[in-house]
Amino acid sequence: MHKSLFFRFCSRFPDILVQIKLGVSEYDDPWKKFKLLLLNQVEYFKKHKDIEGLLDEVQYNMEEEIFEKGAYLTSRDENCKALTFVVDGQIELLDGEGENERVIETLAQGDTIGQFSVLFDERLNFDSRAKTPMRVLTLSLDFFKDNYSIIYGLD
Repeated sequence: MHKSLFFRFCSRFPDILVQIKLGVSEYDDPWKKFKLLLLNQVEYFKKHKDIEGLLDEVQYNMEEEIFEKGAYLTSRDENCKALTFVVDGQIELLDGEGENERVIETLAQGDTIGQFSVLFDERLNFDSRAKTPMRVLTLSLDFFKDNYSIIYGLD
């Protein structure tokens, strides 16, 4: 069901939405727990994890992406487009170009890229490339823009 149709349906039948939310909150979902664990590593989310439902709403906006070995995730020539969480695999952070390219750091499960750069729509100062086949979760720049008052209000 498309998101807009779902919300239209729920606006007509608000009791159903309440029941759905209750059922979702009671379900013991390991994937959701993992996403919440990742979010709790981010400073501006961690400080406000006690705000009821905040991290739960944020985790629903995380999108999964798959990359093959050798694929580039980010480029130093572009502004940060997402907060990226490593789920499986490894990412190499690279400096330099061509023969001068060197690996600055290797990231693995639980590590992030763009934690603060995405907030300020800043350029990253490195390229990132999949060292292995990998899976990541992202929170897009659009998510941060759409939720400006919530995210930027978290001091």
